[in-house]
Amino acid sequence: MSDLKTVWHKMLLNQFHDVLPGSSIEKVHVEVKEIYQKDIIPSLTLLQDDLLRRIVNKHSEKHNIESSCLVFNSLAWERREVVNVPLSSSQTHSSHDKTDELKSAQKLSNGDVI
Repeated sequence: MSDLKTVWHKMLLNQFHDVLPGSSIEKVHVEVKEIYQKDIIPSLTLLQDDLLRRIVNKHSEKHNIESSCLVFNSLAWERREVVNVPLSSSQTHSSHDKTDELKSAQKLSNGDVI
């Protein structure tokens, strides 16, 4: 969590009143862009990867699955798109909603699951 706090402080530092509307001098814009590219974006990418890995591991442990494909909606709203997941004939499938209730999934004749 301290990594997130550090990144958050860097972001706040680079969101002062002259940067947001673009009214600061060019040197400031160059420095802010450099901080985002070298510090903030890589740090956020590592944090995101770590959090997604934790979600997959928790799901796999809870459902006693060694390997799985997890379709995860990271948005704040529900989505209704169809997700097509190719599976081999030996793989099983299950579908769970955000409350972890088992939901229906359809296995197609080619082995894919939607």
